[in-house]
Amino acid sequence: MLLGVIVAVKGYLDSTAPRIGGSVSVESYPLLLGLELTKSDLVVGENLTFRLTLTNLSNQSVQIEYPQRLYQSDYGLQRFGFVFLYENGTELVRRSGGGPTWGWNLVLSPNEVVSQEFHWDQRFMLEGDYNIRTPPPQVPAGVYMLKGCVPSGRDSIIVNGGDRIRIETPSITFRIGS
Repeated sequence: MLLGVIVAVKGYLDSTAPRIGGSVSVESYPLLLGLELTKSDLVVGENLTFRLTLTNLSNQSVQIEYPQRLYQSDYGLQRFGFVFLYENGTELVRRSGGGPTWGWNLVLSPNEVVSQEFHWDQRFMLEGDYNIRTPPPQVPAGVYMLKGCVPSGRDSIIVNGGDRIRIETPSITFRIGS
């Protein structure tokens, strides 16, 4: 009897623990937004590499309208955004980067996937907080979370001429060690 209670409690605790590394996704039919980390335990100063993907789940083409600005960055035309958070949920970094491009459309064929890979240098920087003379500080060792979103920034997209939507993944937890 006691063993059964211990197993049940352990199963409950395991199911409520934050997700460490790997991948997460969220569906907003007909779209699926995915986020994948290549590594979940890093040393201080090591780049974190992650990929965001957007998939058309339907058997018809989907038109995505970005009525607001998109950013041209080192990653190309940035269709995605991302947010790094402290373990307690406080925002650490929000990134969309680059200069604006207005009113851009994307058509995804059935089951088509678009993706972008990003690298984060573990620097503390909120969107718009750019100073080229003084590099942003290194974040300290600790546990952090990452969320992906489409579109980048805090804006919304229009899918197939419908309502404005914003899609955001659940968070993935990762560790920066010493």
